Amino acid sequence: MIIFISTSLSAITYPLEETILPQIVDTKHLITANSALSISYKVLDSLFNALSGILITTFTLIHLYEINWILFLFPLLTVCFMKFSYKGQQNSIYSFNEYKTDLIEGYHAISKSILKKLLFPLIIVNFFGAVNAVAYPYYAKTFENAAETYGFILGAIAVGGIIGSFSVNLFQKINIGKILIFGFLIRGIIWCFLPFTNSMIVALLLFVLTSICTGITNIIYSSLIQTLTPISLLGRVNATVDTIITLAMPIGALFGGFILGFLNIYLVISFYGIISILIGIIYFKDKQILNLKSLEPTESNT
Repeated sequence: MIIFISTSLSAITYPLEETILPQIVDTKHLITANSALSISYKVLDSLFNALSGILITTFTLIHLYEINWILFLFPLLTVCFMKFSYKGQQNSIYSFNEYKTDLIEGYHAISKSILKKLLFPLIIVNFFGAVNAVAYPYYAKTFENAAETYGFILGAIAVGGIIGSFSVNLFQKINIGKILIFGFLIRGIIWCFLPFTNSMIVALLLFVLTSICTGITNIIYSSLIQTLTPISLLGRVNATVDTIITLAMPIGALFGGFILGFLNIYLVISFYGIISILIGIIYFKDKQILNLKSLEPTESNT
């Protein structure tokens, strides 16, 4: 129960960070700021995941929880000393009905803007991303030393995500719509080679390359949502987006476990590449997305 509560509360930080960021960073620096935030998450996740195995063999579980508790004090104290100026009505009591109303308002804000064209493909990608998460252990079994290969796959995905987060700053002067389009197309094409390789080294390289594309497009998505949404609605929109995407992932995992019972692993893996290519083509045919040249804030954001 404690772990469930802790995980639930930690999930709140993501929409909060995405809401606060455009209020303290100029629009022209949003991609760089999101890149830095993503890098810090991915680098620290990779670092501490690597250290976790060593720590588990060195300390007892109780000691690890004590260390974890102490480490959480540092960001807590840091936030306590930060000062934010909040403009708007502050309610002392926030009911579930108000939360439901805010989610509905967030949904309406999305449905009336270009965000609705961006969100649906994002849901589909995360759905099949969850399918992949279930399929990775099965895919690893197609190579020797399945356990090691599975670890290498997760490592390759992490490395690719970090490289993508770093490299997105190199593409800031390029048409934002084209970055999304070619990001999906290149990722999908590379991914479709995975079922045809018998070399673990080649497969890991493909995972790195596709994850670079994923890292870039994810930051572009976050920056677009922050830019295209008025500040007054940003918290509601972020909560709505995160809620819908989060719901898609467990459903995707269940679907992945179901289809792996009767479909070939190579076919299951291919779905993600095919979907990515289709999304790239859909975006390419949409002039509104194709002509997204830069991050331009809405009137309420300026």
